[in-house]
Amino acid sequence: MGARHNLGVLLACALLTLPFAAAAQQTAPPQKLAPLAELIQKAKKKKAPASTQSVAEPIQGQKPAAPVAPSLPLSGMAPAGTQLYDLDLNRARSPEEPPPAPPRVAGAPVVPSLPMSSVAPSGTQIYELNLKSRAAGGAEAPPPAAAPPAAEAAAAPAAEIQPPPEKTAAELEREAAVEALRGDPTPDEIQPVETRWRTYRTLELEGHPELTYGFVNPYQQNILKADYPIRGNWFLELNALQTFVFKSRRNLDFSNVFADQISAGNLRFFRHNAFYGENFVVGGEIRLNDDAFVPSPFRFRVNAVADFKSNINALNAGDDGQAHLFDAFADIRLHDFGRSNFDLLFLRAGFQGFRSDFHGLVFNDIGLGGRLFGEAKKNRLRYDLAYFKLFQKDAVSGFLEFTRPSNHQVGIARLSYDDFLRPGWNSEWTFHYNRDRRKFGALGRGALDTFYFGATFNGRLGRFLFNPAFYGVVGNADVLEGGSVLADHDVRAWMGLLDIRYPLDFWTFRAGYLYASGDSNPGDRRDTGFDAISDGVVLFGGPLSYWVGENIKFGSGDFVRGNSLFPSFRGVNGAANHINPGLQTFNLGADINFSPTVQTALNMNYLRFNETGAYTNRIVIVDHDAGVEWNLFVRWKPLLRRFNENLVVDYGFAVLKPLPGLREAFQSRSFVYSNFTAIRFIF
Repeated sequence: MGARHNLGVLLACALLTLPFAAAAQQTAPPQKLAPLAELIQKAKKKKAPASTQSVAEPIQGQKPAAPVAPSLPLSGMAPAGTQLYDLDLNRARSPEEPPPAPPRVAGAPVVPSLPMSSVAPSGTQIYELNLKSRAAGGAEAPPPAAAPPAAEAAAAPAAEIQPPPEKTAAELEREAAVEALRGDPTPDEIQPVETRWRTYRTLELEGHPELTYGFVNPYQQNILKADYPIRGNWFLELNALQTFVFKSRRNLDFSNVFADQISAGNLRFFRHNAFYGENFVVGGEIRLNDDAFVPSPFRFRVNAVADFKSNINALNAGDDGQAHLFDAFADIRLHDFGRSNFDLLFLRAGFQGFRSDFHGLVFNDIGLGGRLFGEAKKNRLRYDLAYFKLFQKDAVSGFLEFTRPSNHQVGIARLSYDDFLRPGWNSEWTFHYNRDRRKFGALGRGALDTFYFGATFNGRLGRFLFNPAFYGVVGNADVLEGGSVLADHDVRAWMGLLDIRYPLDFWTFRAGYLYASGDSNPGDRRDTGFDAISDGVVLFGGPLSYWVGENIKFGSGDFVRGNSLFPSFRGVNGAANHINPGLQTFNLGADINFSPTVQTALNMNYLRFNETGAYTNRIVIVDHDAGVEWNLFVRWKPLLRRFNENLVVDYGFAVLKPLPGLREAFQSRSFVYSNFTAIRFIF
């Protein structure tokens, strides 16, 4: 119906111009058209039928409506036999049939209509502009009643105009308030407030309850979560994390290699651990000003941790519980290079964590020191200059142990350059200086001075996400030879990484490759095995992987440290060891986001030693193939849809199958696995 109406309107508008053109040919030269005003003046002079010369009766209580503009019945303009249609195109009528009466507004006088049959050329199709009213249900409304004669209309009494009802006092008061708000406030009406953060607490808007404040729920407006200041412009943010870990783990069996020490009672080995761990981290931060858009010019942060572990590892099946300082530092803004660009310079001093590259391949640790950091070129360039003194760590918990002496220092310079070479391609260029001084009994103090340089990248090429990295290390290290000689060794080693990802809907497919150079001749004084200063990686499964996440013991020492990729044969407090076989790792994996509450990661890793030989602590590598590993990770946030992320449940399972390289080194062929569940409560 709507399309046919539109067609009728367009045709009517087009054809209405034809009669005016025909009339213009009778009163003006052929090349000119008569003005529309002249045609309307002629139409007014014609006499309309008597039935239309009346005025409609006004409706009680209404003002008379404005006069209706004259309608133009066109039925007399078509030749005999021409089909005429009303605008709604519902029915056809003959040219002799009178057109229906035009719609009438109640209370409005009916103005005579103008027949235009005399001005239409022969053969012209005529359409009636007639908007029919419809009754409820889609049926046509009955035609309007004939208007009363003019004499009767004139004799009808005029309708009385009812005055509007008087307004109530509340309505008058509301109108006065609205009028007052339209003007500018007077000085007496302006009330200064000390801070904008607490002003809405006094609002009492009708139908809008006041925002709630809760000390338990961190997702409500909470003074303990820095939602508004504690005093002036100072904000307090408290944090708490409770973690429970349950792990069933089978350890790589080295008992055949150290059978003499085990039988003598000098060494113990536990094939299986039913590990239980619990730690509680609590701390807070106080800062000046809210830092939602601009970093705070001053902040102070401190966190402590209480840790308890039971049935710890392959050497220790006992219990251990301690409390440690996790971090404590202050940030001070030193300079603002431009408020419009947010190019700022800060100093951070104290016990602080720092990761020097995207993946944590060289340094990812906590130390005591200072760090200068800032931005330039509208945050495209970021720079860091850091110096840290590293402390010994507790062998069980892995947290700082201040009672043990340490002479290990690290200096780091880093430059991050976003949109490097092309938009979306980000880079980090780093330089590390590792200075470690350790005592070797009566032989004195040995020195380790090595320099790391390299870069990591992160960006997109088409639909692929690339994360490559390259690092080299050079320097000198004093190494104990034969238990009685400290010899100066030359260090030359390198490593490379390529991590590729392809996102597809809720899937992300991954492929990765890592190469760390090895030392093919452990007996010489040229060390070419790559080792990090203090790495902590999340690649290829990270802490969920058996090879990366577990602390793989070998006798009284370590084969691979926890959260490390490199088989460097040193423990958590050992110095970097560049006499190692090196490693190649091939990874295939996928990340699956089933929903915002459930995420899954799958990985398969193939491990291969680069070099073979006899290394420290009875480790002998005779074959390059090390092992194949599979690991699975599932994260569930059960309260995310209804409430928040205060509860997170993690589950992981990893299996490592030793191949000849590991089998011969451990003299064991058994599969090993790790099955764990972690529950975290976050405030």
